[in-house]
Amino acid sequence: MTKRRWTKSDLIAFLEDKIQMETATQDEMEYYENYIWNNELEVNYTYKKLIREMKKEYMGN
Repeated sequence: MTKRRWTKSDLIAFLEDKIQMETATQDEMEYYENYIWNNELEVNYTYKKLIREMKKEYMGN
């Protein structure tokens, strides 16, 4: 199986969906606000957590 590469837009769309569904944590909200203000994604714990969640959802687990 090939590795799935997530794009910046994939991550932002996933995060925006979580915000709209009101399932985003406070850290995720702050991460999104930081992205909106600075237009950059910082690679930190929240970023890695979102990638794991996206992978889990994509794989159907």
